[in-house]
Amino acid sequence: MLKLLPEISQIFLDNFCCTNDVTSAIVEDCIYCTLYTKSNSQIVIEFYVQELYSVVTPSFSNRSLILFQARSSKKIYELMKNHNMICNKLSSLHGLYIGMELIKAEISVITKQLYCQS
Repeated sequence: MLKLLPEISQIFLDNFCCTNDVTSAIVEDCIYCTLYTKSNSQIVIEFYVQELYSVVTPSFSNRSLILFQARSSKKIYELMKNHNMICNKLSSLHGLYIGMELIKAEISVITKQLYCQS
């Protein structure tokens, strides 16, 4: 596989399916997100931001939707860092988790496979 994708290290590929404490950590932010790829090689991340007044009774109807769609994880990152609400409400741990999910999505786009965050 390295001959086909020289930009992806063998160490990363060996550990790609490995489960560890970081990926299974539960992050409690007022932001929930889903990340997936589309058949047109687009990476999509949907952020649902919990409104402050509805923290006691959370539901999707009380959440604002922020959607980013791009052809690379770098572009998604640029869009995210320029969005004040996401930067202000996203914890460091949650940001790292999203970064790992973006790597998986980018690999899926490179290998022409669909990916959905599990």
